[in-house]
Amino acid sequence: REWGGSCIEARQFLVDRGVIVMLIDYYMGDYTPLIRPKARAKIGDPSSANPNNALDLRDMMGLLSVLLRTAGTNVTDTAHAAVINDTTTTKEEKAKELERTARPPTAYYSDPLPLLPLTIQAREMLFNRDFFDNMLKSGYNREATGEIVRHWVWRDASASQWLCNVLLECFMRCGVNELPSVMQMLEDFISVDDDIKPERVRIALNPQSGSHGLLDQLRLTHRSRRPWFIA
Repeated sequence: REWGGSCIEARQFLVDRGVIVMLIDYYMGDYTPLIRPKARAKIGDPSSANPNNALDLRDMMGLLSVLLRTAGTNVTDTAHAAVINDTTTTKEEKAKELERTARPPTAYYSDPLPLLPLTIQAREMLFNRDFFDNMLKSGYNREATGEIVRHWVWRDASASQWLCNVLLECFMRCGVNELPSVMQMLEDFISVDDDIKPERVRIALNPQSGSHGLLDQLRLTHRSRRPWFIA
């Protein structure tokens, strides 16, 4: 992680060689969407009573966060292209607009835009529902996971809707030990300070027309199992 965070050249090297895909593939083990000829070794369970079975994946998640926050999102890539192709603005105006629309506050570096491109395979691995579900609940590195969440939903209503649906499913199925991690991710999700923050709060309360929002799900799902959770 230290080398990956040292300079843009190091991050470019790692991204170009598919390290994002490798890390997610390793994390998912047997559940990876990549085709494997034989069963994979299962990574450690952080809740295991035997500490030897609990791999410390905090640094791995930290590196994944660094690389994913070096990359451009659908929103930043589109915004960058629109600003660069605008022939009616000056260089200074373009620079200000790029800072406003094409650089999330979570972007890892301050070098000139654009952010690094992410391959289609890397995006598919990142937005694999099983991966995101497990990452949200596991709590291996909540700070790094929160950074990933904030980076990829920034100004993106579509990604926000998708992630909200994943969070809703997490609430429905998580255990008491997983709940703090999911709650932290919900806070990170809602607190992103951008121009669609009100919309993000709205879809969190009611992600789909006619279905229960996250707060309703907390009340309905957890009251019967843990009546002390909500009065």
